[in-house]
Formats: sequence, C-alpha cells, structure tokens
Amino acid sequence: MTLEQKEAWERWYRSGAPLWRGSAPPLPDLPENSRVLDIGCGTGKNCFLLAEMGHKVTGMDISPSAIETARKRCEAGGVSVDLVVGDILEEPPIGRGYDLVIMDHLLGALDRDERRKAVEVVSGLLAEKGTISFMDHCTEDVREGAGE
Repeated sequence: MTLEQKEAWERWYRSGAPLWRGSAPPLPDLPENSRVLDIGCGTGKNCFLLAEMGHKVTGMDISPSAIETARKRCEAGGVSVDLVVGDILEEPPIGRGYDLVIMDHLLGALDRDERRKAVEVVSGLLAEKGTISFMDHCTEDVREGAGE
C-alpha cells in the first residue's frame, strides 16, 4: 500500500465520518479463549465483539486515528484488546498461532501482488487448524462509494 493510500485512510478516519455502517459480519464459531487477529480492524467493531465473547484479540490498522477510536470503544465497553498501528505487508505482528485471522475489507484495497503477499503472511500466522476470514466488496468499493 502506498504512502498516499495510507494517508488517505488516516484522513478518512480522522474526519470522523462514518465509513462502515451496519452490524458486524457473521463470525465463525470459535472455542473459548481463541487467539484472534483482526487485520485492518478500523474502529474495532469485530475486536470488541470477539473480546466480549472472551477471546484474546489483537487488532491492527494502518490508521492511528482508527486505532485510537477502537481503543476508546474497547475501554468504554470494558474489554481488553491489544491494538497496534501497523501494515501487515511491512511489519507482521509478533507471534504466531492465531486461531482466526480476519481481513474484512482489506484485500480489495490492495493490488494483486499485495493481496498475494498478505495471504502468504497471514497463512504463516495461523495455528495448525486456524481459519482466515475475509469479506470484501468490489475493488472499486472505497474509491467509489465510501463503503456503502
């Protein structure tokens, strides 16, 4: 992802304008205390719900403003989530063995080579029987309609 693209996401989240509306997508059933990584976690909707269910959650996003909003959401709800600013393509999270890695609305924002690299990196972060969950719109999503 280019610096220009990262700055665009930061501007959007800093503006406070609603980006993703509606309820969280369906999440896979997980055993208690599963380790979950949400890459491109945005304002932390999935992170909050999964932590509330008792899972050990790490959320990662390229936007410091998104991470700050997620942090406030989780603190207000009384759940513990490890939230980090970072780019999965440049600095994968420390640790392996995630039972679930979520990449909602991430792959569509990447070009073909970046998508391949992201899937390779994430595959290496999974536990033996871990799951990758992703949901996306078309590749024109955010550029054409602000996630609607």
